[in-house]
Amino acid sequence: MDFKFITDYELFLRIERGNNAMSARKYIVHLKKIMLYCLGAGWIVGNPFLNYRNTAKAKDFSKYGRVG
Repeated sequence: MDFKFITDYELFLRIERGNNAMSARKYIVHLKKIMLYCLGAGWIVGNPFLNYRNTAKAKDFSKYGRVG
């Protein structure tokens, strides 16, 4: 697994699967947790997420005040 795979996977999630940016980010975060576990266990040598930055941002709902 490398950086290109991660970016291609994100594009696959967004285009082919029709996920929005936050849903794709969620899947990438889960993949990152698995890869960091593998790195700690010694199953892989390098961290493929070293230079990866996700640009999706969560919405800030605090400006709307309390609902209900």
